[in-house]
Order: sequence, then C-alpha cells, then structure tokens
Amino acid sequence: MKKRARMLEKERSRLIKQWRAEAFAEERSTQQHSRWYHRFSRYQKEQFGEWVSQLFRFFIWLESFVANLPLTIGAIALAVANLGVDWFKFAEENMDSCEPVHFHSSQCTFPEFPGCFYCDTSARMYKVALNFHFACSIIAGVIASTFIAKLILARRVVFDELSSPTTATPAGLLCMTLNVVFAGRGLIGQVVVSLAGFIHLCLAIWFIYMALAYRIMPEPSWFPNTVSIGLSAVKIWLYYPMAGHFLMAVCTTCFCCY
Repeated sequence: MKKRARMLEKERSRLIKQWRAEAFAEERSTQQHSRWYHRFSRYQKEQFGEWVSQLFRFFIWLESFVANLPLTIGAIALAVANLGVDWFKFAEENMDSCEPVHFHSSQCTFPEFPGCFYCDTSARMYKVALNFHFACSIIAGVIASTFIAKLILARRVVFDELSSPTTATPAGLLCMTLNVVFAGRGLIGQVVVSLAGFIHLCLAIWFIYMALAYRIMPEPSWFPNTVSIGLSAVKIWLYYPMAGHFLMAVCTTCFCCY
C-alpha cells in the first residue's frame, strides 16, 4: 500500500509539473500574441487612423443624406429617363435606316414606347442616340436606387411617409422610373418591370384606402399613385398582354372616378 501511495504521489507530482508547464507556455503565447496585436493596432492607428475616421465621417454624412431624401426625387429620375427615351425615339423616327415594326416582332431592335423600329445598329447616329439613352437610364436608375437605400437605412422614415396621403403622393414616380429604365432590357427588364408594376398596383390600392380613410377629395397630386399606373400597364403589356390590359382597366377606372 505504501509503495502504491508513493507511485501515485510521483504520478501526481509529474502531472502537476506538466500542467504548470503547459499553463506557462499558454500564458507566454497569449502575452506574445497580445504584444503583437497591440503593436499592430498602434501601427494601424498611426498609419490609417485619420483615413479611417474620414471614411467613417463620409459614410455618416452619406447615410444622413440618403435618409433625408424626399420621395419627390423620383420626379427627377423620371424626367431624366424620359429625356433619354424621347431623344432616342426621335432619332429612330427621323433616321432613314429605321423602319417601324410591331412591338412583339423579332425585328424590334429595342421594344419601348412610344414606338418600335428595325434599325441599322451600325449607323453612327443610331449609336450616339442609343448611348445617350443608356446614359440617361443609368443616371435615372442611380437616382431611383436611392429610395431602396433609404428603405434600408431609414425604414421608419419611409413607412411614416407612406402612412399619409400627403407625403405618399410622389411614391409612384419611382415605379414609373423603373418601368421606363428597364423596359425592353431582356429578362432583367421583364423581372424589374413586372415587380414595379405589382408594387405600383399595391401602392395604388393602399393610397386609395388612405384617401377614403382620411376622407380627402381627389387632387392632381394623386396622379403618380393612381392614374399613372397606366404607364406600368403599357410597359407590362410588352411582356404580359393580359396583365397590361388589367392595369389599363385600373388606370381607366381611376381616371373616371376623378
């Protein structure tokens, strides 16, 4: 029994020494890592501290700017998008290398209202008009995307604006802009135009409900959320004729109710 006790004591002493050695090695490793981390942190603050702080202040300013953008920013985006469309269609109508064709024809170079044409895409003036159209669409798309950024950064502000008929009146302009920018852009355009048309329909129903709840008489400022759904109708008609006719009926009904 004594021999066994001595063996257990030796084993205990050996394990204690091993544990102490492992603990000391781990503590030393932690201290070295901490010293390296602090040295790197000090170096980072010295080298990039001012740049990081300026970048942080810029993002704070950008967030504040986007959160305070009014919904009427959609009017600017819509005007820029229509500018590109009008000049592009004007160029197509006046160029000898373009001939009018049906919207759903395979010869339709760019299916977009107010007309569709079969054009010689290698013509210089056609390229200039098309690039100008793309530039306007990009600018309008960037402006319209600020509403999505505002919805992400300041959801409560957006919901508060949409909860009143007075502040929600320009909301439909953003859907109209998306329709003008993405119509005729292949599969992506089909998805965006369909989604924008659905959102516009939901917005029109919600706006009419609020108008009835607040007992407000019709005003010209109601146009973006109600009658302008006709723009979504003609754009969706390019992809889904029946859905386009349905939205046209909604637009006509709203117009008659005014």
